Amino acid sequence: MHSLHPVRSAMLPRETFVELIQQHRGQLFGYIYALLHNLQDTEDVYQSTCLILWKKFGQFREETSFISWASEVARLEARNFLRKQSRSRVVFDSELQEMLADTRSELIDATADVYQESLAECLAQLSPADRELVRQCYETGKSFKSVAEQIDRSPKSVYDALGRIRRSLSTCVKSKISAQEG
Repeated sequence: MHSLHPVRSAMLPRETFVELIQQHRGQLFGYIYALLHNLQDTEDVYQSTCLILWKKFGQFREETSFISWASEVARLEARNFLRKQSRSRVVFDSELQEMLADTRSELIDATADVYQESLAECLAQLSPADRELVRQCYETGKSFKSVAEQIDRSPKSVYDALGRIRRSLSTCVKSKISAQEG
């Protein structure tokens, strides 16, 4: 019997897709905006890109860069959108769009590397208790509730602590990236 969908021996769980799309939303949205220069069009193309990524997630290879793969899908979706669009406005020719897309992809990859390095440094600066809480909640895949039960805390206190840690990490990462740029 033939399958209509490619089969992988070790398919990633769909939860991984949700995590990856949330993690890279800003980069992907910014990439699409750089191609379209219109917020509403960007929203439309972002939504259709996410749908395609969801449908094709079984084809994604874990050893590759999610943002690079997603950006390629987004570039094709933006191109299709512009081709179908009937409104009259200035639109870049496809060669210029390709050049902009390639430049943006290179910037995304470089930014992702800097972000990952900065995040690793900031995680190392957390207290051991905060690092362990992050590990328990994000590396093990456990729910906040099960982690809270395990460490004898309320789910709300775990949620609040993670919010504080995320804000701290965000500030630290932004600071490190700003220092590298300046």
